[in-house]
Order: sequence, then structure tokens, then C-alpha cells
Amino acid sequence: MYNTIIFDLDDTLTDDCANIREAFKIVLEYKKEAYTDEKFEDFYSIDKKTWRDRADGKLMTPYEDDIEKKAEWYKNR
Repeated sequence: MYNTIIFDLDDTLTDDCANIREAFKIVLEYKKEAYTDEKFEDFYSIDKKTWRDRADGKLMTPYEDDIEKKAEWYKNR
């Protein structure tokens, strides 16, 4: 059981961009692709736009009204 949960919504405690960059490097390594700053910048700009669109309600998770279908959709991603 957790006694405390800490949210870092504004990069105060961790550097989200650095964490995302490291995860991106791991994915490329897994795919046997070379990392470049250009690839990361392309990915990061798309990722930021995707999250912004989701926050603005322009991008929705399928099956918002059906929890079972939504769970199945997440499971199969």
C-alpha cells in the first residue's frame, strides 16, 4: 500500500524531456535503429501535439462509454 503519491506536473522534480529521450533511445535500440537528435525532435513534436490535442478534447480514446471495450482496446495496443 502506498502512503504518499507525488505528482510532478511541471518538471520540478524530474526532467520529463530527458526521461522521454532516454525511453526513445531504448525503443530505437530495441528496433536496432540509430538514435539521432533529429529523430527525437520529430518524435517529441508529434508527442507533444498528441497530448495537447488529447487535453483539448480533439483526440479521444475509443470506447469512452464502454469500459470493457476500452480495456480490450488498451490491452491490444
